[in-house]
This record gives sequence, structure tokens and C-alpha cells, in this order.
Amino acid sequence: PFIDKSNPTSWSYGNPELSPEKYHNFSITYGSFGMKQSLNLSLRYSTCSTGITQRSFMGQDADTKNIMMNTRINGTDNIGLTLGAYYGYNWSPRTRLTLNLSLRYTDINNDYTHENNSGWTGNIYGQFSQTIFWNIKTTLGIMTSSRRKTINGYSDGMSMGTLSLAKEMFDNKLTVSLSAMCSLKDF
Repeated sequence: PFIDKSNPTSWSYGNPELSPEKYHNFSITYGSFGMKQSLNLSLRYSTCSTGITQRSFMGQDADTKNIMMNTRINGTDNIGLTLGAYYGYNWSPRTRLTLNLSLRYTDINNDYTHENNSGWTGNIYGQFSQTIFWNIKTTLGIMTSSRRKTINGYSDGMSMGTLSLAKEMFDNKLTVSLSAMCSLKDF
């Protein structure tokens, strides 16, 4: 495989023996859907014994200088348990509120480095939609996600807001929309 030698102290290369990650998922779902409100609850268990992770080790180049070598291997076991909830409420034919929540427990083990990490992650998304004059649909959304566990620690969470305007035309055969998204960390 190709070896990226652009960094003189750390090289990266591919692994032709790398296999795809294979997950097994089991879930139980409950749903109740009506004209005024909708509810969906789910519980999901997932497991993967072929998770892809980075492998780093010291090697030497032709001049016997120490070089950090980096590649990817199938070396992690991942287990996750997720509880999800969706709720939608129609206040009127022109007004709707939706809410999505999820809570996930993750356990990650790296067989190669003997590292492990586990913990909780949460996500919340709320959306309010209102149809205004000229049948323009306005939607305001807020989403936040906590930090996500990785084998070496965590990845940062995020918070963002969304705003969109949409107009359906020609008997609902064409929709023109304008949307904006911004990070809420700036406020």
C-alpha cells in the first residue's frame, strides 16, 4: 500500500487486510400515532467485534531513523445500548412541535493496545413549525449533543440552531426553501 511520507517523523499507510466493521443490532420499538400527537420509543443494543482503530508503532526508515508508523486495524470491540424517544404534537393544522431525544451508553475495548473507555452520550433536538401568510412554512430548531466517547477519550459535543422558510408551489410539485444554521456556542 501507499506510504504517506509527507511528515518526516510520522508516516501513514493503508492496510489491505482491513475488514469492514460488522455490527449486530437488536431493537424493540413502540409507536403510537394519531392525528393530534405521535410517540415512538425504542431500545437498541448493538455489538461489533471488528471495529476499526488506529495502530501506531515505532519503525525505522532506510537511514535507521526512528519514524512513527500509523495504520488502521480491526482491533476494537464496541457495545452500545441506546434509548430513543420521539414526540410530535399538532397544536393546529398550521402549528407543530417535535422533540427527539436519545441516550446512549457505549463500551469500547481495544484488544491491541488494551485500552478501554465507556460512558454516556445524549442528544436532544426540538423543532417548532408554523405556517404563516402565503402558506410559507417557518421552522425553528435547536439541537445539542454531548461529548461522544472514543477509545482515546471523547469527541466534542455541539449545539446549533436552525431556521428555515419553505414555500410549496404548483400543486405541491415544487418547494422553494431558504435555511440557515449556526453554532449556539457563539451566543
